[in-house]
Amino acid sequence: MLEYLVTGAGRCGTHYVADALSAVGIPTGHEVAFGPAGPMPTENLAETSWLAAPFLDTLPTGTQIVHLVRNPAQVVASLLRLGFFGKPRVATLQPFIDFAYEHCPSLRDYDNEHARTAGFVVEWNRMIERSLAGTDAARVCIEDGLASVFNALEVKVTGALPQIADNTHAGGAPVFLDTERVPADLLAAFLQLQADYGYRQSPDKPMVYWTMLFERTHYDVVVERFGQQCAFYARPGFQRLSHPYARTDSARNQFTRTFMECSARDDDVMVMLDGDHLHPVDIVLQLAQQPYDVIGAAYRMRHPPHNLAVFVGDEAGKMSTPTAIKEHGVARVARVGTGAIAIRRRAFRKLVAAGEQWPFFRYEYPEGMEYSPTEDMYFSELCDRHDIGVHVDTRIWTDHLKLERLKEEL
Repeated sequence: MLEYLVTGAGRCGTHYVADALSAVGIPTGHEVAFGPAGPMPTENLAETSWLAAPFLDTLPTGTQIVHLVRNPAQVVASLLRLGFFGKPRVATLQPFIDFAYEHCPSLRDYDNEHARTAGFVVEWNRMIERSLAGTDAARVCIEDGLASVFNALEVKVTGALPQIADNTHAGGAPVFLDTERVPADLLAAFLQLQADYGYRQSPDKPMVYWTMLFERTHYDVVVERFGQQCAFYARPGFQRLSHPYARTDSARNQFTRTFMECSARDDDVMVMLDGDHLHPVDIVLQLAQQPYDVIGAAYRMRHPPHNLAVFVGDEAGKMSTPTAIKEHGVARVARVGTGAIAIRRRAFRKLVAAGEQWPFFRYEYPEGMEYSPTEDMYFSELCDRHDIGVHVDTRIWTDHLKLERLKEEL
């Protein structure tokens, strides 16, 4: 007889939890007792399966149940990558797709896979909530780790928790939720689900996702300032993104992918800070409060003659650093450095709608050029090409640390 059951909306970590429970000595099936054919007999003590959701009222009294959730936007991104409600990547998915439609027939009312996928995540989780209302079942966010799942199941583990691979079916190019293809009432319900599960402060307010790109060699003062920023932004409405050290273009692309997979409002914003600046503590807040799709702080280039890290174009499209630019205000430019930059989700959505694809930050190596354009110039060029305004705010200054120290010495 089953003693433990973990269920959710699919792509939320049930396979991961099944492996972890088995690793600590609890025989656990994944989509064995509850598969696309419905309930099946099992000798396992535990089961993890999103397909159990329609049958929760059939479980014996005393079964320990966990409603496992993951950021709904990331679940949608994962299902879109599989083509679950569009063109499935593999034929073996079809019985699972049929099961979803059988128990959520209203999904067929939507005319595109983005709406169907968002609708499934909302309806499936709400179905679980209704079935578990008034019970002792716990809801656990997979991001809180295995310890939270084990505690909710009242599973005692001695020693270290098992190390389990946590991202099955991770292959394939990223596909981001296109909120323009989701009806307004469904998008509102989706944002409410995110808020109810703690993944955003409010369905009516944008989230700010921020990060710092560290170089291999950086000053202790930068690390100290980073700690101050982490404390300052440990508040509702802000989430820090992290990623292992990588080359600048790769790091920016990974942060962008995570941002697009976590966010769901057009005005959600990602702020990237480079680790070779001594940024003001409140710079993330300053940039995020600006209403523009793309806006950078002002700073000078590291190398002489230390021009402002922006470019403007003439009528022929030739780029040059400006000799004069609006002081103490916002100016639209052709290119802006990404040492401190805020980019709204809307900008990336527009790029995808225009036919551009992730990765959005790339190094280029044109023949005959003495210097290769950097990844930030590539991104600005994409925005310029599709009339997505790129701006600089000269009220927000954040010079390279090298120049800050030069100033002190002088």
